[in-house]
Amino acid sequence: MPTIDASKTALFVMDFQNDIVDPKGMFGAQGLADKVAQANAIPNTAKALAAARKAGMMVVHVAVAYRPGHPEVVEGAALFQSMKDGNALVEGTWGAEFHPDLQPAEGEIVATKRSVSAFAGTDVELVMR
Repeated sequence: MPTIDASKTALFVMDFQNDIVDPKGMFGAQGLADKVAQANAIPNTAKALAAARKAGMMVVHVAVAYRPGHPEVVEGAALFQSMKDGNALVEGTWGAEFHPDLQPAEGEIVATKRSVSAFAGTDVELVMR
């Protein structure tokens, strides 16, 4: 079995935000929270996060969030338009916060994306170098 060099490896914890994974969140209420629960995604990610921290691995928390009014959303992109229409994932709101079981620890990298990619439009690539 190959070994992992923790000094050259990062764990990305992406999109575990209340609007997405909590049953009261916009997307969570539409069934996504049920899928997250069925997959044990939150406890499994919490285990991976604990192991990464213990190993001294870089941890990067990535959120998708928008300014009030969602000015970053490209008109006509269905998924992103639904975020805008539902006023979801707005910076500074409960919906955009990370799930309580997967909060960033002090010193861990937190990046906010405005699209699908954790790299496009963020400083993640620079930090990784």
